[in-house]
Amino acid sequence: MTAERWRRIEQLFHEALELPAEQRDAWLDAHCEDAGLRQEVVSMLAQDESGETNLRASIAEAAESAVELAAAVEPGMRIGAYRVERLLGRGGMGSVYLATRADDQYEKRVAIKLLRVGVSGIEAHTLFLRERQILAQLDHPYVARLLDGGTLENGQPYLVLDYIEGQPLLEWCEQRKSPLRTRLALFVKVCEGVAYAHQNLIVHRDLKPQNILVNTEGEPKLLDFGIAKLLTTDWSEQTQVPAGLMTPQYASPEQLTGAPITTATDVYSLGAILYELVSGERPYETEGLSMTELVRRIVDLPVHPPKGKIPSDLKNIVLHCLDKEPGRRYGSADQLAADLRRYLRGDAVLARGDSVLYRAGKFVRRHWVGVAASAAIVGSLALVAIQADRNAREQARLREISENRFQQVRQLANRFLFDFHDAIQYLPGSTPARRLVVKTALEYLDALAANHSSDPKLLSELSTAYERVGDSQGNSYVPNIGDIDGAERSYRRAMELRSHLPVETPQDLHDLVLIHLKFGDMYDMRGKTQQARGEYESALKLATETKMAGRPVTVARLRCHMRLGDLDEKSNRAADALHHYQSGRDNMLALIAEKPDTRSRAELSLAYYKMGRMLSFTGDIPASMDARRKGIQQAAAASAEDPSNQVYKRYEFLNHLGLSDNLSTPRAGKLRNLDEAFVHMQKARVIIEAVAEADPTNLQAQVDVGVIWNYIGGWHEDKLQWPKAVEAFRHSVAITDALAKKNPASRQYRTHSANNHKRLGAALAEIPQLELSLKEIRWALEQYNALAAEDPKDKDLRVSQLEAWRDIGEVLRLMGRPLEGIEPNRTAIQMLKDLIVDDPTNKNWPDHLSPIYQQLAKCHADAIPKISTPGEQTTHWRLALENWKLAASSGGPEATRPEIQKGVEAAESALQKLR
Repeated sequence: MTAERWRRIEQLFHEALELPAEQRDAWLDAHCEDAGLRQEVVSMLAQDESGETNLRASIAEAAESAVELAAAVEPGMRIGAYRVERLLGRGGMGSVYLATRADDQYEKRVAIKLLRVGVSGIEAHTLFLRERQILAQLDHPYVARLLDGGTLENGQPYLVLDYIEGQPLLEWCEQRKSPLRTRLALFVKVCEGVAYAHQNLIVHRDLKPQNILVNTEGEPKLLDFGIAKLLTTDWSEQTQVPAGLMTPQYASPEQLTGAPITTATDVYSLGAILYELVSGERPYETEGLSMTELVRRIVDLPVHPPKGKIPSDLKNIVLHCLDKEPGRRYGSADQLAADLRRYLRGDAVLARGDSVLYRAGKFVRRHWVGVAASAAIVGSLALVAIQADRNAREQARLREISENRFQQVRQLANRFLFDFHDAIQYLPGSTPARRLVVKTALEYLDALAANHSSDPKLLSELSTAYERVGDSQGNSYVPNIGDIDGAERSYRRAMELRSHLPVETPQDLHDLVLIHLKFGDMYDMRGKTQQARGEYESALKLATETKMAGRPVTVARLRCHMRLGDLDEKSNRAADALHHYQSGRDNMLALIAEKPDTRSRAELSLAYYKMGRMLSFTGDIPASMDARRKGIQQAAAASAEDPSNQVYKRYEFLNHLGLSDNLSTPRAGKLRNLDEAFVHMQKARVIIEAVAEADPTNLQAQVDVGVIWNYIGGWHEDKLQWPKAVEAFRHSVAITDALAKKNPASRQYRTHSANNHKRLGAALAEIPQLELSLKEIRWALEQYNALAAEDPKDKDLRVSQLEAWRDIGEVLRLMGRPLEGIEPNRTAIQMLKDLIVDDPTNKNWPDHLSPIYQQLAKCHADAIPKISTPGEQTTHWRLALENWKLAASSGGPEATRPEIQKGVEAAESALQKLR
């Protein structure tokens, strides 16, 4: 009978069993493909009814045997690049075969492990595939290596492993009559292999002598990670392993009872192996016992010390491994190996026998009723007093040990959080590592704080941990992974903790101010300007109204000024923004005068960059250029002192970018120099592309790469090199679209994406690819409208909106649809007039106004040939003339173009003829 027919019989049998007896005949008629199949199922149902055999179990067993027979692996069969020689053995989940390399590339003997075809269910496949995943992580001299893996045509997964020619650990030692020290030295190596797995967050869960082979060179090799557990995963099945897949004689109590699994689980199994290795006996007598009785002994009965001439220290080590409570064993295989090395050197070991007090406590917990009754009968006040004194001394000792351990864990967490984190914070590619480091420290500190919630210093450390988690998640001022929601949650928790702590030192004040600023940053990134301003102003009030002084307070003030400057800039308050940036610069100069340092120079460069931006907006291009050149100088000096710091490189990038903008704008007059501007663009590009390449997880660097390609596209526009401009803008679009799609909550990414589509559309109009141009610009306008609904006061966004309306009007005119182009231009003009009312000091407005008037005049002029009535022609010529004159009077470099005067003259001449 074929395997497929057995599967079908089994399926029909089990499904028919679920039906009432009177319905089975009709159901079988409908579902059995032939009479023979129906007869087999009917016969089995009859046997099941009569109780002659437990068919539910035997059918599964028979089907499994048939399937396995049908899929048997024969000698000579090809599996991947290997040819099977013979079966080496079978286990609960898999069969292992000896194989040799079959492609003549080189000679190699391997062990191939296949999931047995008869092993069914998702769980077995998951365990097998997890073994492949785990082995791929491990590369250690005492662990059998994974060489390859794959799946056969019938769906069987397989692993290709090192073939270990050797003997199981106990057999190897017994055959050679190895002395105790040799056995222990070999066992230490086994512990090193297990410890390596633990360091990779892997628990083996099936350690036994048969899974430890000693090769011909006398080196041990760990095998069979089939039911190993990854400590970092959340898979629910990880903690539950079918009983048939573990070896109860070496399993820990927690494995047998379903309690949580830790590295101490493997320590128990190692202890059971060590017990047998040094005494020749197992910790428990297991012959002839039922599984229930075996489990009871392992879980409930004490382990007797190993017999024979075994030194007491070694006995204590063995018994320490086999403690019923995981928390009282060695915490890992590494600790066990260290204690065995101490024993071999003759040093004092950490393992100690149980105290009388501990054993008494265990006895009382198991037999508390009897103990209470006995105490009531025979207890005396004197004995109670003596025991109370002993208990008090013991509790004091335990408290001291507990406090020492608490401080050690706390110190470790803080070393991770401050020393190690700060050492890698600005290194290329360090963003995921920073997140892991801070998350690990946070877990430790959270656990400690649960029992020490009144410790202000610990709560301060915990607040800082949450703050740093938030930084790595979404702080745009440092490399981050773009998780804004996660960053906001982390900062909120940090603020909750910080707000309940006393502010006693300048550093306390700085830390409180900083978390307000970072929480405000999250509001700002979501476009919630008023909430962001509230946090920033609260922070500035804290920093300015204090009587404290010192460097931390000065740093707090300058950061408040810089954040408020950013917000004022976005809110069309150029003069206020410039004031804050200059205040930030002055605070920074004071810090440098007191104590020059690399970070202060870098932050000064950022202040110069932002000052330059505001000076440009107010029309003082020479002063803006001066600020940017100073910023470049400070940032370059900081980068030279700390070349691995990505943030300092970004400040250098920003100042080069800002200076290139100054040198490109027509408002620079005689200072305008497109060639020098391109030099600074290229310097900026080289810097930021190196940062992005070094750390692909740094999303801010990816944004900056998109920005610089946008600038390069604009430079090609100024040079009228339209195909190169289109190429640059497409490069920028690809980068920012990917970022916006991955991070839809980020206003920054969505804005950059829309800007790049708008610029691309405008360049396409010059090629000309007008339909594609109109599509790009209209898409950008849709994004701007959505963003404006979230924050109507964002000045930069409103400028982008009016530019999109202006560009749509111009493209429609170029497409021969000038009448449709009139309204978009009028919308752009009205939006610009509203901006001028909101921010009358901004000297950039004429640069926008004159070109729109010119385009509107052209729309009216181009519409006239399409109009037949003289009256309508006159109206459009008058409107064209009006807009040409407005373009001439609006100021800015664009107002002086010869084209304007020609337009005025043409309109006046046409109107003269129509009179």
